[in-house]
Amino acid sequence: MDLYNKYFSYETQNGIYAEEDGKLANKGKKDEAIRAKGYFTYTGPDSIIYTVQYTADENGFLPQADHLPTPPPVPEAIARSLSFQRSIGEL
Repeated sequence: MDLYNKYFSYETQNGIYAEEDGKLANKGKKDEAIRAKGYFTYTGPDSIIYTVQYTADENGFLPQADHLPTPPPVPEAIARSLSFQRSIGEL
C-alpha cells in the first residue's frame, strides 16, 4: 500500500461522476504538499452535461472548464508594470 499516492472515482445516483489522482510532493520538507488532478461531470439545470477538470495543490483549487466565468484580461500597461516590479524584487 502506497501511503503517499491516492486515486479515487465515484458515481452518484443523480449522475455525478468524479475521478482524482494525487500524491504527496516534497515529502518531509518545509514545502510538503498534496498535489491532485482530477475531473467531475454533472448535468446542469439546462440538461447539458458539464465537465470540470482541476488541479489542487499548494496554490489552491484551480478548476478549468469552458462554461466557467473567467476574469477580464490584465491591461497591457499593468502587466508591464507588474513585470518590472517583479524584476526589481518588489513583488
